[in-house]
This record gives sequence, C-alpha cells and structure tokens, in this order.
Amino acid sequence: DVYKRQYRYDIETGMSIPVINSTQTSLKGISGSMIVWERFFPATQERDVSYAMVGETSQTIAQNTDYDDFAPLISGSNIVFTRNQLSGDAEDGLYLFNTQTQSLKRLSNNASDGATSISGSNVVWQRSNGSQSSIFFYNGSLDKTVPLTSDSLNHRNPAVSGANVVWQSGFGESANQLFFYNGNSTSDRFNFRVSDGSLSANSTFNINIRN
Repeated sequence: DVYKRQYRYDIETGMSIPVINSTQTSLKGISGSMIVWERFFPATQERDVSYAMVGETSQTIAQNTDYDDFAPLISGSNIVFTRNQLSGDAEDGLYLFNTQTQSLKRLSNNASDGATSISGSNVVWQRSNGSQSSIFFYNGSLDKTVPLTSDSLNHRNPAVSGANVVWQSGFGESANQLFFYNGNSTSDRFNFRVSDGSLSANSTFNINIRN
C-alpha cells in the first residue's frame, strides 16, 4: 500500500491541517471547504469516491465492491463521477451526486463518458467512438441533457461556467475552431453566403426555441 496524508492549507492562519489519512488515495478537487478524493482498493480492484468538509467526518458516495467509481469533479455541493459496474454494465455511466440532499442522478449510461467540467449542477462531458468525440451538456436548473454536437467533426475539451459552454472542434487545418453555447438562450442566429458562381448574396438565418 502507498501511505498518503492529504493536507488543507489555511492562507489566513498559515497552518496546514491534515484532512485525509489513508492508503491508496488520490485527491481530485476542492470547492470552498469541501474536498473530494478517490480511494483504490487493491483486493477488489475498485475505487470509491469520498468527500468531506474540512474538520468534519468523511463520507463515501457508495461503498459497494461491485462499483468502480472514479474521476470525480466538484463544484459547491455537487460531485460528478463515472461509474463502472464490475459484474455487468446495467449501472454504468456518469452520475451527479449532491452532498446536501444525498441525491444521486444518472446523467448517462456509458462508462466511457468522462466529465471534463462542472459548474454548480451544470456538467459537460465528451463521448468518443474511437474516431471522433461528441459533447453533451447537462443543465441542472432545467434537469435536461442537451447533445451539443451531431456532426463528424472531432469535438473535445468542453468546459462550463454557469450555463455557458465552450469547446474545441475540427480536423486538420480546422482543428482549432472554438464553439460557444449559451444554455440560457432561447434563440440563435447564423450569417451565411450563397453563390451560383457569378452572383452571390449574404443573409441571416434566425432560430427561435420554444419549450
């Protein structure tokens, strides 16, 4: 076993406070005074996701040797992580856990979905089929998952802040295109140009979204 001790450093007092004192731990994030980490169990070859407020007793989201829970991200009281069920795939997927309500919501049923960013209860992740990746956004305030891409481009590195999402797309020379999505917007507009070789015209295409 690898023995590790995790510390919290208080910049006001200049003191380091031990937080985690365990074997096979990997610190994954902090939000305010809430810390999240991942613990590996060699005997069962699975991981658990644990969290704690500084100075309080740590808690584990699921102590089940059939669940390999890993790659957590934290924002406020929300933790997103990936679950791989070792005895099958019925409970595979991406999950969102709220430390205050103790609620657990399944965002996807694919164990290869890896969250790349979380902001409050909003989460973005990418899904790869081996040759290209797609971007998905979960809007926590609306309790709605939105696929942000549906073309053959390679979409990657999504990040979220509030309801705003940005990501990178493209192949070859266009590999550095950046795209922006506003989850609170109910309309969009695209400028386009059409030409028959001799004549051309510019126009605008407007989209209005109705719930």
